[in-house]
Amino acid sequence: MEDYAIKRTNLNINRWTKLICTGHLMKQKPTMKIERLKGELHLLDAESKQKNKHTFFVDSKKEVQTFDLAGHLNTAPELVDRVYNRPTLQTLETKTIKGTMEPKIIQKLARQRKHQYKILSQRIDRERKMFVISQKIQTRKDLQDKNKKVKVRKETQNSAAIYKFESKRKR
Repeated sequence: MEDYAIKRTNLNINRWTKLICTGHLMKQKPTMKIERLKGELHLLDAESKQKNKHTFFVDSKKEVQTFDLAGHLNTAPELVDRVYNRPTLQTLETKTIKGTMEPKIIQKLARQRKHQYKILSQRIDRERKMFVISQKIQTRKDLQDKNKKVKVRKETQNSAAIYKFESKRKR
């Protein structure tokens, strides 16, 4: 009875190893979807993205106190906080704004963009977890060999255990 249970678990481990390591669950479609989402979103206003640090040089301390960022960038004060698509005052005067200006629609678009970023982060986390799972399964499979092995690092939630195997020459 116990022998049957061991064979069955080995069969399940082999099946999952083939599914995960060959890429059916791990590499092909999820990676393509992640790349497509990254291409659409451009990660311009991602919350986890590091903030840009831009240095403006002035001649005196008095100029530092009276420094006007909107005036220096030649844009409207409302648009200074934007990371991307910051039109100049001349562009705002000469050209018409394309797209909607209604606050409800702008909020709806911002909500949709935030949802897309959330989906992207979930997909990236899932791909990373699947990679760790595949490493753990492969490690278990490698441990079934008869070679001597020494544990170098313990298994954590983010990485598989690392073993050092004694090299054995095949005849």
